[in-house]
Amino acid sequence: MRISDTQMQTMMLSSLHRSGSQYAELMQQMATGNKINKPSDDPLASMKIMGIERQQSATAQYQKNIESLQARLSSQETYTSNMLNSLQRVNELIILSNNDAVSQDGLDGIAIELTELRKSLMSAANAQDENGAYLFSGHQITTPAIAADNSYQGDNGSRDVLVSKGTYMQSNDTAATMFYANGTNLFQAIDDAIAALKDPTVDHAAEIAVLNDAWLASFSSINTIQTEMGGRQKTLEQFLGSHAEVELFQDTLLGKIESLDYAEATMEVNQISTALQATMASYSQVNQLSLVDYF
Repeated sequence: MRISDTQMQTMMLSSLHRSGSQYAELMQQMATGNKINKPSDDPLASMKIMGIERQQSATAQYQKNIESLQARLSSQETYTSNMLNSLQRVNELIILSNNDAVSQDGLDGIAIELTELRKSLMSAANAQDENGAYLFSGHQITTPAIAADNSYQGDNGSRDVLVSKGTYMQSNDTAATMFYANGTNLFQAIDDAIAALKDPTVDHAAEIAVLNDAWLASFSSINTIQTEMGGRQKTLEQFLGSHAEVELFQDTLLGKIESLDYAEATMEVNQISTALQATMASYSQVNQLSLVDYF
């Protein structure tokens, strides 16, 4: 069947349009460095990209949560270390106060030092983070852990943080566990011991014995808590390493899907450019022949 000049022109115009669109698309890809610049470029690949980007967002949030938790635990470890240092000195004073050779002036000196150690322990127990939240009050972050009457006024709430899919990590410990273990009350025991040491008419042995029990319970509890904090820190480091590997895999996979192969794209551009020039030359020739036939 003979193709008319009009049909030939239509075919060539269609080819020019198609090649021009491909050329424009390749030039956009080379400008952005991406094979896919809009979902319609490759719907299936676009869905894969969206899925990977959601995973990347989740991984980034896990990393942010872990870094925040690490800072929080480091801060708490500083306070618990200070508590243990103070408690070690309390123990030394307990031993000293049981020495019958210590004079009343010596006992008064012990009472004064116990008063300062109590202030230090109270300050650490009621420590706050950079946002003003109390660290050791459980969920009651706006309330100091220890009240003026030596009672605990927080709760036993555990503030857990999401560190990986389906995995939460405890971010806090409570002053209740630290200072009121086994039914003891360290702060009340210190106050009672101070009062007994200051009163020369009172045998302070009973109050010192109660303080010794409270000291032992608190020291053991805080020491255990600090060890557990160290274990959590190590686990968080492992999670960070795992997330870094996942992040690298996600970036690599995303790159394979959307990153443009410039060498291949350049070759395609050259091929399309050559085809365009040939088509345009042919189109021009057909137009000239048409004019000759017309006249």
